[in-house]
Formats: sequence, structure tokens, C-alpha cells
Amino acid sequence: MQCSNCGGALAPGQGTCAACGHAAALGASVGAFGERPVEARPMPPPGPYNIRFGVSEPLTETFRLWSNDLGRQVLMTLIPYAALVPFGVAFGIWAAVSLSNGGEPSTTQLVAMGSVGLAFGIVAFILMLAASAGTMLLADDKERTGGTGLGVWQAFLAGLSRSGWLILANLVYLGVIVALWVVPFGIPTALLIDTENPVWAIGFIPALGTFVLGVWLLTRLMPLLPLVVVEELSLGVALSRAWQLTSGRAAEVFLANLVFGVALMGIYMAVGVISIIPLLGMLIQLAANIILGSLQGVYAFTLYAGLVSTSPKR
Repeated sequence: MQCSNCGGALAPGQGTCAACGHAAALGASVGAFGERPVEARPMPPPGPYNIRFGVSEPLTETFRLWSNDLGRQVLMTLIPYAALVPFGVAFGIWAAVSLSNGGEPSTTQLVAMGSVGLAFGIVAFILMLAASAGTMLLADDKERTGGTGLGVWQAFLAGLSRSGWLILANLVYLGVIVALWVVPFGIPTALLIDTENPVWAIGFIPALGTFVLGVWLLTRLMPLLPLVVVEELSLGVALSRAWQLTSGRAAEVFLANLVFGVALMGIYMAVGVISIIPLLGMLIQLAANIILGSLQGVYAFTLYAGLVSTSPKR
């Protein structure tokens, strides 16, 4: 017996596929926030992809996929803006009117504005995650079918349905950063400031070691988000598969990330120089953010697809 979603082998009576997390008999995918119906996919993940993997190839493949599907990618980036800008403007007007009566704002007003602002931030974060996931799905669709198998709104909703697992995956990244970067550097820094004793600078030596360890761990987990989105894996299975995909190739993944990061930084620096122009610069900056906003999502997919294309078949 095989899983209808990924083709993996199922033992007799097994209700859930261990590889992708899909229920074999019930037609449901168990997500971080519960079960949801599974729609038929045009092809079982992963691939096949005709994407190269190396140090520079992910950068060139990213711009190929992104430029060949720019219209849909821009529309995907616009979805959160279209939803959030009107609410943001309304919230700003409400806050300004509430505080325009003069005097100190009341506790009730501050609590209300803080609560609405927090809720707005949470919704914004989820919508941005969904759009980022949607860009990966559009890139996957472009590579598989030439861009005919998935609509922009359909991709956004699919990304939104994976938001629970995406939040958990981002918490894994955050946990690594806090545990191996923030805390090891924060403790000696705080002691230096508090005591003004230079001996505490010795604490930066082990912090450099934990920093390198953090870089290595984040590199090994680089395919995590595309695995959650494209292959619809649960967090535990995605962590295991990310580790497998990057086994023996962490150095190449790290260098590919470095090449892409430098290129992206150069693009945004060039846009930043142009944005100095009053008013026109602000519009250019906004347009650049919308046009370039999908690049990181496409890169994450491209790196994942390159690893899948060159890894032994599971």
C-alpha cells in the first residue's frame, strides 16, 4: 500500500504516512492547528526539478525562476499589503483621534491601542508568512508545470494553511539564534557594562565557538521552510529531512547563502541610494520592496530544489 500524496510505503492498517504526515484513509493532513482537507496535487512532491546545485547556481536559478514568473510573484507580494494597508491606516487614524483631545491618554485607551496593535502585528506576521510560502509554491509550480497548475490566490491560501507549522519552524530558527548567539554574547556584554571589568571580555571566546555552531546548525536546517510548504511535512519529519538533504553539503549551502546575501544586499543598497530623492525616492523604495519581496522565498525554494535534485532518492 502506498501513500496517495508522496508515494511512500504504508504498512497494513497504518493511518498516517510517516514521510509526509498525510492520513492514508481519511484524506486529511494533520497540521499544527489540526486536520484540514487535502486537495489533489498535480504531481507528488518532491520534484522532479531541473535545478542545479552549487555555490553560485542557486543565485542564477533564483533569478531565472523569479524573472520568468515576475507577474505572479509581484501579485503574491501585494496580497499582504492589500490586506494590511487599509487596516493600518484606519488604526493610525483611530489612534490619532483618540489622543487628540489633549492631556495624558487614559489607561483604557492605552490598553485598547496596545491590544489592537498586537493583534495587527500577529495578523501581519501570519499573512507575510503565507505570502512567503506562496512564493515558494509558485516557484515550485513554475518549475513543474511552467506556471499553469496553480493560481496566485490558491498558492496564498495553501501557504496560509501551513502557517501553524511555519510559525513552529521559525521558532526553531529563533531558538538557535537566541541560545547560540544572543545569550553567549549578551552575558559577557552585560557583565562588561555592569562591572566595567575587562576580564569579562574572556567570555567572548566561547561565544565565538557557539556563533560558529549556530551558523552550522542554521545552514543544516536551511531547507526546513520549503519542506514544510512544498512537501507539506510536519515539523519533526521536516527537520529530519532537512538534515538528510544537507548532509555532506553544508559548506556549499553556506557559500550559496553568502553569495545570495551579498547580491541581495547590493541590490537593496542601490535602491537605498535612489530612495534618497524626496517623495519619488519613497515611491521607488515601496515599488522595490514589492517587486523584490519574493526573492528570498524563491531562493529558499531554489536551494531546496537543487538539494532534492542532486540527493539520493528516498
